[in-house]
Amino acid sequence: MNKPKLVFCDIDGTLIPYGYGGLPEETYSVVRALRERGIGFVLNSGRQYHSMRVLFSEMPDEIYYIGENGGVVYNCGPEEPTPILRYKEIDRALALGIARSIEAIDGSYCVANDIYTSYCLRSSTELISVLRDGLSNKLDLIDDWDEIRGPIASMAAYCPHNLEDAESVLHPMWGDKIHMACAGPTWWDFNNANKGDGLIALCEALGVDTADTVAFGDNWNDVPMLEAAGTGYIMSTSSAELRALFPNCDNVLEKLKEYL
Repeated sequence: MNKPKLVFCDIDGTLIPYGYGGLPEETYSVVRALRERGIGFVLNSGRQYHSMRVLFSEMPDEIYYIGENGGVVYNCGPEEPTPILRYKEIDRALALGIARSIEAIDGSYCVANDIYTSYCLRSSTELISVLRDGLSNKLDLIDDWDEIRGPIASMAAYCPHNLEDAESVLHPMWGDKIHMACAGPTWWDFNNANKGDGLIALCEALGVDTADTVAFGDNWNDVPMLEAAGTGYIMSTSSAELRALFPNCDNVLEKLKEYL
């Protein structure tokens, strides 16, 4: 098996199960062993940069990050000053329109993300708990979407009770204006970038051929990353439709040990 130069890995549903807070016990030892062999490790997720660093708390400065589903690409290094290599923002008027349409759906909540912070309405108590307690996001509570200060890198609809119903409303409104993808059992993501764009941008910044990369994902928002990588693996827990598109993987860490 050819040794890659970079490994790109989704988090939720791939590296860890949905709803599970911590990393598998072996994660750090495997990633350190990869680094010793010249293989860089990249978290490529819809999560916020700070959330990913908290998750990878034993060695947060030693890996690369692509956050907001490809919207922001970060170099290795300390969190501040943030080592941003590239970001791609959403037109502000478009973003605020999406936010208001999400909030108009009963049981759905919106989160908007700039390159540092997540924003949600102060009234979105169910979403606030997920973002703050479940994901450890840096979070700014607002009363109106006009209060967002920074460039908007991604949007997401949190639909814990009505994922398909929300799609039936949101996709006809926004599907031809922005990239919209399912990101798990309760999320729809909206981006001008995708995880494949992030993979390509990081490879360009580091002088790595995309053919020398391996990627792991589990859902539709991972497809551009798996297509852009030299080899893309879909988790065996994914839908049958996705499993038919890519080689299947039962366990990311066990697959990575094959490169050691």
